[in-house]
Amino acid sequence: MNLRRLVKFLAGLKAHNRKSWFETHRAEYESLRAEFEELVQEVILRVARFEPEVASVTARECIYRIYRDVRFSKDKAPYKTNFGAGIGPAGKKGGHESYYFHVDAGGNLLVAGGVYMPDGPQLLRIRRAIADDTRRFEAIVKAPAFRRHFGGLNDEERLKNPPRGFDCDHPAMEWLKLKRYIAWSVTPASRLGGKNVAAHVADECKALHPLATWLRAALDRP
Repeated sequence: MNLRRLVKFLAGLKAHNRKSWFETHRAEYESLRAEFEELVQEVILRVARFEPEVASVTARECIYRIYRDVRFSKDKAPYKTNFGAGIGPAGKKGGHESYYFHVDAGGNLLVAGGVYMPDGPQLLRIRRAIADDTRRFEAIVKAPAFRRHFGGLNDEERLKNPPRGFDCDHPAMEWLKLKRYIAWSVTPASRLGGKNVAAHVADECKALHPLATWLRAALDRP
């Protein structure tokens, strides 16, 4: 995958986010899309080494469309300014615990995993699992490798007060207040140099794997 060419295209799209520009550059888009599909397929093969459930998934089942859904948005720009993919047992439709990565117009490669927008019942299951076995959960999110890759769980979205139904003095309250359970890393594409991009993405996904596995079990709880 020629990331430099992809970033240049995305930067142009961001500056001229309209159909006329996109159609003029459609051949370039199709070429880059084909390259990205090959990249995603290689990532899938690497992820399957530690998560065999994704082995049968195809890149096309994982790649997100470039077209934005603008029906309920004030921003009517028709195109996304990143190439992204969600990798899980059912591709991008595999649930909250799937892995996600994208390359954006700013030249950044983001790799993420976890539960991004849980609904009420899902959030309750996760919080109960944390409350019931805080030690195991903390062993995952405080592990040196996890912190080295992601700096810990993202805590930008949290409640001001303890969630209803949980003891205010519970030792895991800092975790129970979170509204989402995700982690991500952002790497400038230029910093990768000649490193295999698929290998980098798969390495980040492997570091996310313990959290993804734990969350999957938590969401399967009755």
